[in-house]
Amino acid sequence: MELHERLKQARENAGYNTAKDAAEAFGWNEVTYRSHEAGDRGIRKPVAEKYARAFQVTFKWLYLGEGASDQDSAEIVALWRRIPRGSRGAARQMLEGLASDSEKES
Repeated sequence: MELHERLKQARENAGYNTAKDAAEAFGWNEVTYRSHEAGDRGIRKPVAEKYARAFQVTFKWLYLGEGASDQDSAEIVALWRRIPRGSRGAARQMLEGLASDSEKES
């Protein structure tokens, strides 16, 4: 996934339906933000840091595509807490199996 695609995903996950909605909410230039999200224009590091803070994702995930976004981590933790303690071993095995299958496909 490219930087501009992660930016769009972060915006959508943060609850902003359109690039315009996000730009207006944060006081950003709409044309510039849309061009960043469309991949038509590069994004400098300080600007990516600003976007990461606004959408509550990690800079490392947004800019470099490394690790998980804070949104991902929070969602996983919330789901894990909903699993009854007695079922967490089975859930862990299922996740490990999915991760193993994914590694084999790569």
